[in-house]
Amino acid sequence: MTLVEASVLGVVQGITEFLPISSIAHLRVVPALCGWDDPGAAFSAVIQLGTLLAVLVYFAGDLRGMIQAALKGLFDGKPWASQEARLAWFITIGTFPIGICGLAFKKHIEGEWRSLYVISASLIILGVLLWVAERRASFQRDVAQIGWLDSQLIGLAQAVALIPGSSRSGTTMTAAMFLGLTREAAARFSFLLGIPAIGAAGVFELRELLKHGTGEANLLALAVGTATSVCNDRVVGFGHPATFSGKSTAGLHPADALFVQEDPVFGNFKVANISDPAGTITDDHLAGITGNIGPLPETSSMTATLTYGSRTRTGTSYVALPRYTATTAFYQLIGDHERIIDGYQPGSEVASWTIEGRDKADVPFTITMGDRYVDDYAVVYESVWDLPDMLYTLSRFPGVKVDNVTWTGTASDGTDRWVVDSVEFKAGGTWNLADQAKDSVIARAGSTLKLRVILNNDGVTVKVPMEIVIPARMAGAEGELYLLGGSRVYTSFYRANNLADFIKTAETATRNDEVYAAVFAGGKRSSFEKETTSDAQDKVVTGRKHFGLIIN
Repeated sequence: MTLVEASVLGVVQGITEFLPISSIAHLRVVPALCGWDDPGAAFSAVIQLGTLLAVLVYFAGDLRGMIQAALKGLFDGKPWASQEARLAWFITIGTFPIGICGLAFKKHIEGEWRSLYVISASLIILGVLLWVAERRASFQRDVAQIGWLDSQLIGLAQAVALIPGSSRSGTTMTAAMFLGLTREAAARFSFLLGIPAIGAAGVFELRELLKHGTGEANLLALAVGTATSVCNDRVVGFGHPATFSGKSTAGLHPADALFVQEDPVFGNFKVANISDPAGTITDDHLAGITGNIGPLPETSSMTATLTYGSRTRTGTSYVALPRYTATTAFYQLIGDHERIIDGYQPGSEVASWTIEGRDKADVPFTITMGDRYVDDYAVVYESVWDLPDMLYTLSRFPGVKVDNVTWTGTASDGTDRWVVDSVEFKAGGTWNLADQAKDSVIARAGSTLKLRVILNNDGVTVKVPMEIVIPARMAGAEGELYLLGGSRVYTSFYRANNLADFIKTAETATRNDEVYAAVFAGGKRSSFEKETTSDAQDKVVTGRKHFGLIIN
C-alpha cells in the first residue's frame, strides 16, 4: 500500500464512519474501483482508531460522567442508582455480542465475507431496513428510557455489522429506532456503544500488524539473487535458480545486497538486507526465476512457544512452499531451544503440538499430540524431531494441506526417569511378583490379566495398573509378556499410506512417559497378540522386561 492509497482510504473512513453507511464496505469498494489491492480487515480495524479518537474527544464529558457514576455506584452498593451509571452498564452489556461473534467468526470476517457480493447484498439489505425504520418508528423514547433488553438487542444488531457492508452505526441506529428511540437518542447510544468495540478491534489488529510487521517471523529461508529486469511488475532474475522446482509459490522479497562473501567450500554468496514479501515467485527454473509484484502467496504458519525457567519465547514462521514446512519446523524448534536454553546441557521437557489442515476434498482436520523428553547431554536436540517427522509425512499425501501448526514446550534441568523394574500379576485372588527373566506370569483364559508394573527411580517405586483381556480360546497356550518404557517404543508415521492411517497412528502412538505392554501367545489351534499402554506418568519411562506367559 502506498502513502497516497493510505491517505485516500483514511479520508473515506473519516467521512463514512459517522454516517449510517458501511465504512468497511467503502474501504473495500474504493480500492476495487481504483484497481488497488484489498487493504484487508486488519487495516480496516486499525484505521478506525482515528475515528475512535474523534468520538472520545466529542463524548469526553459524557464518558467521564458515566465512569464516575458507575464506580460510585459500585462502591456504594447501588450500581443502578443513577441514569449515567445505568447507561455505562448497558454499554458494557451491549458490547458482549460483538466481542463474542468477532472472535468466533474472525476467519470469515477476514476472508470470504469480504467478497464484493456479500458487501453489496449487505448494503442493500441494511438500506431497506433503515428506510423501513424511518417510516415505521415512533421516535418517542430518549436515552434515559433505555433498558437492559434494549441494550442487548442493539448490541446484537452491532454484532451484525461484523459482516462487511453492514454499517455498525447503521445497524445499531436502525435497531434503536425500531425500539422507539428518537434519532438523536439512537445516534448518541450508537456512538457510545461503538467505543469499546472499535477500540478493542483496533488494538487487537494493531498488535497483530506490529507482530507480523516487525520481523516476528521466527525463521526465514531465503535465496538472494539479482533482478535482471522488471517490466509491468514482472521481475526476472536470470541465472539465479533457487530450488529448481519449476512452477513455484514462493514469496518475492525486495532486498539490498550488501556484499558478496567469498566461500571456497560451498561457493560465494550474497549478504543482503531482506524486506517483507512484495509478491510471488511463479517460476523457478535452471535459467533463473520470475515473479510478480502484487498479491502474496498463500502461507501456512508455524508458531512455537518455549519456556525454560523464567525465560519464554514465542515465534511464528510463515511457509509459502509446502514441501519446506517440515524443514522450517525443525530449524525453528532448534533455534528456539538454542536461544532460550542457551547451552548444550542435560534436562527434560514436556511438549504438545496441534496440526490444522485440509484433506484433498478440502475437509478440515486437526491432530493434537504431546510427549515428554529427557536427555543426559543436550535436551536442546531431544524434542525437535517428532513434529517435523509428522509434517514431512503429511507433505507426501497428495492434496493434503497444512494451514497452521502450534507447538508449546516447557523445559527444565531434571533428568530423572522411571525404569521398568518388575511386575505383579493377580492369580488365584492374590498378587504375585515376577522380577526375573525365568519367571512366568499366570493368566486365565476368558478373563482379564491384571498387572501392576513396578517402576523404579533411584529406590523410589510406583505401581502402574494395566489390564489385558485373554480370549477363552487361548486356554492351555503359552507365550511371552513384554513390558517396555514408552521411550523404548518407536512410532513410525512413514508407514502411513494416507491421511486416515496417519491420524490413526497419531491417536494410538505410545508416549515416552507411558508403559507399553505386549502379549504374544500361541496354541495348537490359534494365536493371540495384544498391545496396550498405561496412563502417562510424571517422568519418561525407560527399561525393558520380558517374562513367560502361561494361560490356564
